[in-house]
Amino acid sequence: MVRSLKWAAIPASLIALLVVLMVVRIQKVQQRATLWTGDGCKSGPYDPSEHTYLVVISAVAALLVLILGVQIVLAKTQIFRVLMITLLIPVLLFGSGYLFFVWTGGESNNHPGFVSDCHAG
Repeated sequence: MVRSLKWAAIPASLIALLVVLMVVRIQKVQQRATLWTGDGCKSGPYDPSEHTYLVVISAVAALLVLILGVQIVLAKTQIFRVLMITLLIPVLLFGSGYLFFVWTGGESNNHPGFVSDCHAG
């Protein structure tokens, strides 16, 4: 079924979309987190769009893993199978790295009702 390299365009375009979404989200996080109050405390209000981007990034990453998995199974040529596995490895590393970090609370100040542990005054 999957015989030619033109099928590689699907995961390649999803990877490009993932990169664009990551760049936008990271810029939003940096804009919020690099405002300093002068006493070493991070400032910046909770931004719900950061969470929306995170959900979209997670969905695109999951779709990408699913598509790559299907293409690996259905690949008719060894070259195409190796290419898809080569694309799958960084996606899995990304998923186990960044997404795990963020979803398990690595960005502890990015939620509604965040209270800084910094003392006022």
